[in-house]
Amino acid sequence: MTYLFDLGKYSRPITTSRPEAQLWFDRGLAWIYGFNHEEAANCFQEVARIDSSCGMAYWGIALANGPFYNLPWEWLSDDEAEKAVLTCYGAAQQALGRSGSATPVERALIQALSRRYPSEKVESIEEFHRWD
Repeated sequence: MTYLFDLGKYSRPITTSRPEAQLWFDRGLAWIYGFNHEEAANCFQEVARIDSSCGMAYWGIALANGPFYNLPWEWLSDDEAEKAVLTCYGAAQQALGRSGSATPVERALIQALSRRYPSEKVESIEEFHRWD
């Protein structure tokens, strides 16, 4: 697949046997660093499509679909917050389930993000703040 954006040569190696998955992961990470979380999420979804056993693909999905500095929890509508929680919790759980063959650093990243999304249901904005 042709990709229209040249995001440079930055790479963060992940546990995958698929070079194309690595390429899409690096693109997703570059978009995260550039605060384009929507495009990052698309890239991480592509990693999961290419290598469904890659825990870091799901880590990226959880990271990209959650709140961040420029889009905190309180700016989300109730529906957006609910969708984010379900997506992020589900992806974090998928990442945990695939972390057995991950490197120690990858496991630490996956475990840390899974603690940010400890539940698929949130009762209040105060609870969101405890997650941050």
